[in-house]
Amino acid sequence: MAELRTAALAAGVGDPYIIKFDTHGNFEDRATTGCDAAAQFFPHGTTEIGLEDHRLPLGNPANLVISYDDVVATLRQQPVPAWTRYECVTPGWDNTARRGDGRSLVVHGSVPEVYETWLREVVQRAGDRTDLGPGIVFVNAWNEWAEGAHLEPDARWGDAFLRATGRAVRGHEPVASTVSLPSPATAPPTANFEELYGRLYARYVDLQRRLSAVDLAA
Repeated sequence: MAELRTAALAAGVGDPYIIKFDTHGNFEDRATTGCDAAAQFFPHGTTEIGLEDHRLPLGNPANLVISYDDVVATLRQQPVPAWTRYECVTPGWDNTARRGDGRSLVVHGSVPEVYETWLREVVQRAGDRTDLGPGIVFVNAWNEWAEGAHLEPDARWGDAFLRATGRAVRGHEPVASTVSLPSPATAPPTANFEELYGRLYARYVDLQRRLSAVDLAA
């Protein structure tokens, strides 16, 4: 970290604000690694905070299945450390697709209403966790489909988790997007990779807005 800071200062970009994620058994003071702050990154820490004691007898007994309500309650009760540690919330978790049945961690019973209440509480106290202005809240994740953690619209909940995020952060129901994007067009054969990527990104943004009909920036 010292070398990184030295290089950043030498390059004229200033002293970087470095956040250490609490993962792989390292939940110590961020100062031990030379960082400025720490951050939760659920499901890392599942064992350390005792969530395995809440195992549910569902499905393959080799999987670890935990109630979403137990996850929320346990993380909300975690003591605040003496150093700055940003909180992390998740709309759900099920990494069976990635790890396979018998090796997976499943958070069972997540619903947008409980997620919204949890996120709102974390957002409201986030400002007390930093001396650099408004606090930071991490959400795991936007589109981690292989681990069952995503805010993107799906067949089961539609855009409910996106709307819950908007209400928790903005304090009101998100409004329908008024952004009008041109219809996607086929890239000419001579387009370079930068142009192709730009077109693909525009089509992706348009698709997300059409699926959710929500403008989180409003």
